[in-house]
Amino acid sequence: MTKVAVLYGGNTGEREISIKSANAIYNWLDGGRFNPVLVCLDDGHFSEDISTFDIVYNTIHGSPGENGLVQGYLELIGVKHTSSPVMASSITYSKFDTSKFISASAILDLNVAKSLLVRKSSKVKMKQVSNIIGFPCFVKPNLGGSSLGASIVVGPDDLDKAIDNARVHCDEVVVEQYLKGREFTCGIVNSDILEVTEIEHGADFFDYETKYSGRAKEITPPQLDLSTLSKIKRITSDVYDVLRCKGIARVDYIMTPDKELYLLEVNTTPGMTDASIIPQQVKATGRTMREVLEKVIDFELQN
Repeated sequence: MTKVAVLYGGNTGEREISIKSANAIYNWLDGGRFNPVLVCLDDGHFSEDISTFDIVYNTIHGSPGENGLVQGYLELIGVKHTSSPVMASSITYSKFDTSKFISASAILDLNVAKSLLVRKSSKVKMKQVSNIIGFPCFVKPNLGGSSLGASIVVGPDDLDKAIDNARVHCDEVVVEQYLKGREFTCGIVNSDILEVTEIEHGADFFDYETKYSGRAKEITPPQLDLSTLSKIKRITSDVYDVLRCKGIARVDYIMTPDKELYLLEVNTTPGMTDASIIPQQVKATGRTMREVLEKVIDFELQN
């Protein structure tokens, strides 16, 4: 029986979500063709000898599981894993680098919001923000997920405070064009599109509390014309391919009132909790999570 390490833990604010995701994955795999074992990574130490496993299912959200560090270590010691490769993981973990990479890739029908990166050692240039980004704008940590430390800034007087708040979670901060519209996300598994979901939350943006409180309404599939649905799926496939992702990923978008589609984020280690979107999309396709997870593991074992 194939021994699978379901890896969780990490050292970011998303640790709690990682634990819930790992337990869900363990339960989906348990009793099937695999022997899943929960393995925790804390302060650089694994709770089990990771080299004894046939494959690692990585569900660490944030560092070091989502930024390429775990992937690089596993590849160095010759242990197969389900994550995207080092390059894809490291690029997508940085919101600023993702936007620049995708912008340079010139994917048809996909727009990228204007953004500036404020490093730890630099101060924000108000004139630059006003001229390039404008107000209101969106401020968020460059690294990390679940919208931790993110906020909307209405005017110049609130910008420094928002940057300080974001820096609690990451030294680098992104100041980005604020976009208003309908939010969509599309899951993909080894280049096989799952489904599109619309997220209706009623908040100024899809923040951490709204994501995990159950207050958001997630509609799978959404009420969209066939042409727009097909466009989102095609763009998702293009983003996945140009970044060289593998395994399960999710691409998030916002569609403005004039129906322009903008990239929000690429998530190479999406949540797998009861409140997560990927399990909903899998269900909408008529499959089970066990089937999808087994497909991901089998693909890695055979390649």
